[in-house]
Amino acid sequence: MSRSSWLFTLAVLLIPFSVYGLVKWYEGRFQRLPVLAPTDDRVAAFVLQNQEGKTVRGASWTGKIVVANFFFTHCPVVCPKMMYGMKRVQAYGKADGLRLASFSVDPERDSVAQLASFAEKRNIRGNNWDLLTGDKRTIYSLARHAFRLTVAEGDGGPTDFIHSEQLVLLDRAGRVRGYFKGTEEPEVNALLRAIEKLSRE
Repeated sequence: MSRSSWLFTLAVLLIPFSVYGLVKWYEGRFQRLPVLAPTDDRVAAFVLQNQEGKTVRGASWTGKIVVANFFFTHCPVVCPKMMYGMKRVQAYGKADGLRLASFSVDPERDSVAQLASFAEKRNIRGNNWDLLTGDKRTIYSLARHAFRLTVAEGDGGPTDFIHSEQLVLLDRAGRVRGYFKGTEEPEVNALLRAIEKLSRE
């Protein structure tokens, strides 16, 4: 086979791979994220306190991209990994007005003072990340109905407990656009890409 024939054959063989690569690149960059849950009025309605004792209203998230998780400060293994994932999200910062919210699922123990101590120990800084505490029924209603983290029934009472490793991505309309396992680096990487994609919508 002559050199020109060999090069032609190679080019023909490479065309399908090139086309496939372009399609996957286009999908990864431009295909819209799915809407996994609609806007829920509970998000705009909640009123809780953050680690500085300031009142945080869900209505303030309107028009912002939000990454949220549910944790508790005395969680020994899973939550520290999740919070590291959240710190990576905060450092990424490619979405204008990006907000981070960590809801305590044990608000009776996680007072404002406890959240402040936790934030200090974990070096959680910045004005765009709230560690939230307050009424347990409010928090658990958000977890179940707005963020849809569990299908298990419960009323947020004393024996009710929700624990999830998921980081939840909300768009500017308050819709759920993705769930990402906050303890796994590849999943957090996927979340960062999703934030970048969502910021272009």
